[in-house]
Amino acid sequence: MGASTTFKVIIAGAGPVGLLMAHALSRAGVDFVVLEEQDEVVRHAGAGIALMPGLVRILDQIGVLEHIKRQVFLRNKMDLVTNGTVLQQWPLFDLVAEAFGYRIIQTSRKDVIEALFTTLPGHSERVKTASKVSKVDLRDDGVTVHLANGATVDGSILIGCDGVHSRTRQIMQQLREEAGGSAAVDDDATVMERRFAGIYGRVDNPVGIAPGFFYESREAGFLMQMSVGDDVLWYVLLRHQLPSPGRTRYTAEECDEFAKALAHLQIAPLGLTFGDIWARTDKETAVLVDQQQGCAEKWHHGGRIVLVGDSQLKVTSESGAGFMAGAYSAVQLANELQDLLSKQSGPGQPSASDLDAAFARYQVARMPASKAMLESDIARLDQSMWGSWKGWLMDRWVVRMPWVDMAKIFKTRAIPRMAGAPVLRYVPFEGKSGTAEWQIKVPRVEAL
Repeated sequence: MGASTTFKVIIAGAGPVGLLMAHALSRAGVDFVVLEEQDEVVRHAGAGIALMPGLVRILDQIGVLEHIKRQVFLRNKMDLVTNGTVLQQWPLFDLVAEAFGYRIIQTSRKDVIEALFTTLPGHSERVKTASKVSKVDLRDDGVTVHLANGATVDGSILIGCDGVHSRTRQIMQQLREEAGGSAAVDDDATVMERRFAGIYGRVDNPVGIAPGFFYESREAGFLMQMSVGDDVLWYVLLRHQLPSPGRTRYTAEECDEFAKALAHLQIAPLGLTFGDIWARTDKETAVLVDQQQGCAEKWHHGGRIVLVGDSQLKVTSESGAGFMAGAYSAVQLANELQDLLSKQSGPGQPSASDLDAAFARYQVARMPASKAMLESDIARLDQSMWGSWKGWLMDRWVVRMPWVDMAKIFKTRAIPRMAGAPVLRYVPFEGKSGTAEWQIKVPRVEAL
């Protein structure tokens, strides 16, 4: 392709982060195409997903929030042991709503993807399915992406939103090796370690289980989380395993064996066991997958390739922060690109060096929070799954003492961190607020 005056972004991956990235670019007036390796975009019906208030604010800003079909609002968190002993109950979700005006929303991954996809301008032309990235050529004026089906796509940059097993990250590693860079940095075999295996599932019409609760049941090496609404519940059951590279694809039979081996675990009061839940689970949507933890050290290469989402940071579902972290990175990168392009004078495109500088600013801005999120995820799982004697002592006894006020701790420690959520600097909107002030403001509609 010859030199072009049109800046075009290629996004690899049409998951929640990739589609949100596309929305952010669309709002900035930036041309884009999304490449999805699967044959369909809307899938993963069984996996639940938590939308934290900062993420809900972003979805509100880009006009997607109201299009998410099924939204479950929880009120209380209950911690218990798998023998049925209740450790604690407190109004976590009400505290969040009071602080920010937005509630934590529990919904399905499918509903989130569907809302992002159907509201994306030009989605039928701009989102290409069955388009698996196989190779990338860097040019002076952009990139050529080769697909497994033999087609090629030309653009100015490639944004890898293609998940924990990111082909984009693998290609970046290969390009660094070819250029004589460090082969040890972000080797795909080591950067994302699988440390847990877990079942995602859904139960419709969960009669007999109190709605509005987030149940978290644990014992050494196991953790079960369950969000219960009036007509649906989602859950994930995690089992710790020795850290290892690579990936495993589990069969439906292995998923069933995994579930039945843990059927005795009590996951809610009054003797409710995982076996009771598994018997009512929609088996067509339940899935057993590995869960990884890791953070890439290098998020960009040559001013032409950059990573966003699980390709650069992976935390477990326990934190409920995976999509949120990816969305924050997407917003940060979109802000950098919009700022760079708005300052571009005359015809032509930003140089590779200017783009590389923008990518570097993006990484510098997001790396501290990303590493802190990973460290927090590791520490929380060590505590809630009793991975060490210290973790067991903290979870089972120290934080359960009657003089420990979890609500006060949450307000003074967690709420200020949540208040620092980023937003798109170039999209005015009237958002919600609560008792905690958002640290990052957006232009107000009346200011235009």
